[in-house]
This record gives sequence, structure tokens and C-alpha cells, in this order.
Amino acid sequence: MLFYYGMADKNKRYEAIVKLKSGPAVPYNSLNRGLFIFEKFVKAQYKDEWIFWTVRRKTTKEIIGTFKNNTTFQIKAVRVYLQKQENKGKTGLFVRFPFSRHTAIVNRNLFFSHKVILECTEEYITIIENIFDKAIEQGKKELESYFIDKGHKVAPEEIQLTEIRIEKILITRTNEDGTSPTVNFP
Repeated sequence: MLFYYGMADKNKRYEAIVKLKSGPAVPYNSLNRGLFIFEKFVKAQYKDEWIFWTVRRKTTKEIIGTFKNNTTFQIKAVRVYLQKQENKGKTGLFVRFPFSRHTAIVNRNLFFSHKVILECTEEYITIIENIFDKAIEQGKKELESYFIDKGHKVAPEEIQLTEIRIEKILITRTNEDGTSPTVNFP
């Protein structure tokens, strides 16, 4: 009896894309030995550096499945202790930030969507740090353009955020729903 260990049949040839934490997606074009072996390869090759991998049939481009890793990630955040008010559409919060120009204090409402708010209590809200920084810079630019429109001369760093109570924190989150293929050749 003669056995042939060549290529898998046409419907059992796959291609996959592995998404890494560092950013790039790595394509694999010829998975002929099954999903179980490819999963072992991904876990050995990338350890905990992969987020998920997606497999599809080569012939029909049909997506077979997406398999996730148990990942832990850290988010740099800022906890802001200021007055807040929900908008009419209930999609986010307006937070009143005090900016100063010379000796005058100007309050400016900045909007934060619920998607970027990590935590909200009576006393504070927690926001992703880089989004917070961008919102403050945008608020300064808008106040600067407001003063210029009113005929004032404004120096580049003249408008500053007054002293407010904030905490910079690091939040660790775990995605515990890692998945694996249940069939070797679906």
C-alpha cells in the first residue's frame, strides 16, 4: 500500500494573519498541516506577543475563525477631579477645565466620549492619558483663537491650565477569553 503525504486537498489549504502587540500583522500563505500545528507554531514563535490570528480558506477566502490570546495590557490614564455634566445625547461628559490668561481664569468645557472614559464616579473621571493631553492642547488652541477673534494679542504659551487635582495612574487589564481551534481541518 502506498501513502502520499503531499499537500492537503484544495479545501483544506489555509492562509492566516497573526496580529502582534507591537503593531504589524504577519501573513502566512500556506497552512497545509492543520490549525492545531499552526497554533502551536504561533505560541512558540511569538510567545505572548500576539493578540489574535485569523484563518481563511485559500480557495474561497471564507474566514474559518479568529482565535484570541489571553493578553494583559496596560493603559496610561489620568484621574481628573473636576465638575462634569452629561451631554443631552448621553454619549459623553462635559468637564469644566479652568484655564488662566494673566490673572483671569476662563472656564472651558471639554467633551469626552464615554468610549474614552475608563471610570466615572461622583468625585472624578478617569481618561486615557494621551486623549486627555490632546483635549487640553485643543482647549488651549480654541481659547487662543477666541481671544484673537475678539481683537486680543495672545502669546503662544500665555494660556495655561490652572492647578487642578489630577492623578496619573497605570491601569492593567486582562483579556481572559483566549480561544483555540476546535477542529484541525474545518
